[in-house]
Amino acid sequence: MKSLLNRILVAWIASCAVLFAFIGCDAQLDNSLTKLPSIKVSNILPDSSEIVVCANDGEASLSYEVIPSNATGKVAVVVEDQEVATVQNGIVRGFKTGKTRVALSCLAGYSGPFVIFYGDEWGAIVDGVTKSPMETGSSSSVGDGAYWDNASRSTGKISGFSSNEQKLIDWTTSLMNMRAKYPIMWKGTSTSIYKGSNYYVGQKTLEGKTAKFIINDTGAAVNYDFGSSGTDMMTGSKTTASVSCPAYSAVFVLLD
Repeated sequence: MKSLLNRILVAWIASCAVLFAFIGCDAQLDNSLTKLPSIKVSNILPDSSEIVVCANDGEASLSYEVIPSNATGKVAVVVEDQEVATVQNGIVRGFKTGKTRVALSCLAGYSGPFVIFYGDEWGAIVDGVTKSPMETGSSSSVGDGAYWDNASRSTGKISGFSSNEQKLIDWTTSLMNMRAKYPIMWKGTSTSIYKGSNYYVGQKTLEGKTAKFIINDTGAAVNYDFGSSGTDMMTGSKTTASVSCPAYSAVFVLLD
């Protein structure tokens, strides 16, 4: 499971709409009340009408021309869909949708206590950080917004979540409720059944009961035969022996 946490990738490509806005301002000379004349912008011409970034790799640079070139004020660049990408200092970065969902699912399958740092439950992204020393071979981190050392770097938030962030919060809540309801998940004996490049299957046993779970870190559903029918510990619904796990998700089943 540890290798799975180090290897979570997303294979979809996001198309980002980028908006340009011009913020006008009046300049002052030293401390006097004399103001320079304001020169309004007449147009902003981006080099491209569309920017496509891969959520896996990362980023694309923005460039544009302000007309007239001597217009006063600053250009503000924002991404229309904040759930798809972020933009900072002229660089658009695609989100790694599914990464946090799978990582949290791995934690839910862990025996014993664990810690979720604030912000992880809704997939907080911190600009300027991308990859861990493990990934880069460097002593410093650069890049995708997830700090490799789990140190708190943001002020956090308790409201104003996007729909994707709220879905992740709901998923985290369901995982924690499952662990609270089924002690087998946190104090059962763990066994790895399958460790593949695309998904992981684990087993827990406690007091004569057996639970199996599958964590899928690919962009397509994965089918797996648990060998017995059971109860989905997340939803309470009955399952057959063959279980289908959605893309970038997990299924936890208490076997009959």
